[in-house]
Amino acid sequence: MYNCATSAHLCGLLGNMKSLHEMDIEERKSDLITRLFITPADMDYLTARWAFHNAMPAIFYWSAAQSLEKVLKAALLYGNQSTKGLGHNFAKLTKHAKQVGLHFNEKIALPDTTGLRSNQWQNSSEIEFFDYLAYYGSPNNRYGVYGANFTSADLHSLDLLYHKVRTFLKSNNFYSQDLYERNSLYSFDPMPCTKTWMIGQELLLESLYYEKFKVGQSVELKKTFSTMNFSFFDERTEEEKTFGGILFSGSPLLVHFKKARDEKNTSDNNMIDELEDWVRTNIQISSQDKKIMTKWKKKH
Repeated sequence: MYNCATSAHLCGLLGNMKSLHEMDIEERKSDLITRLFITPADMDYLTARWAFHNAMPAIFYWSAAQSLEKVLKAALLYGNQSTKGLGHNFAKLTKHAKQVGLHFNEKIALPDTTGLRSNQWQNSSEIEFFDYLAYYGSPNNRYGVYGANFTSADLHSLDLLYHKVRTFLKSNNFYSQDLYERNSLYSFDPMPCTKTWMIGQELLLESLYYEKFKVGQSVELKKTFSTMNFSFFDERTEEEKTFGGILFSGSPLLVHFKKARDEKNTSDNNMIDELEDWVRTNIQISSQDKKIMTKWKKKH
């Protein structure tokens, strides 16, 4: 009875991507940055917003901090800066962001809403909010031991900062071009770029904006819970779908290193070696991942 229509956009993601041997080194870096940092950052951001509206402060803090951490690292990598050793440290991340022209020395200007204590962060510095997330969104608080200081201003401040970094990425990158217009890795039907934050038509926020995904089916709490396909409810409805598509996405490292070396028509092993050196130098990856990459290389 559960019927979830396949999303051609998602299932065809890898098939629509420019073939590896057609990519130059900058395109390969861009694809890795997108898939390793920007895509999961978008997911964390949306998770944070969902957690806020469902009164889950610990999840909100953690996901909000993760979203800003990853999108900041994307900005650094697009600015030809290393992210190794920066970890979850917002003080280091925002300091290094200055080196690529991304500054957080403005005051937070919140929208006028009726939410409880909705002006809590009004005219506070952006760095103060980063410090707040560094505390409440730290790994030490994953069990909620610090309690919660949870207001609508938190959500609005997250929106503003995430929007700021995404807007920065659009026009500040190693291509020195508009990232949305520069994107040529995918062959989807073109979508008009109408917003300053849009950086790639294949990305999650852009797809949601253009309603390419049908997310959520009901308002009532019971329906929302039951459509998650858990074992708690016997009844099923025609609206029982929580995403509207089947998601398949391969490992970015596997695609760019193992698959690239496996392709019979690939004669650019020197470029693959250069890309692998760039990853090892600029991105914090586990020792296990390094061993796997070395194993792939030795096989060829």
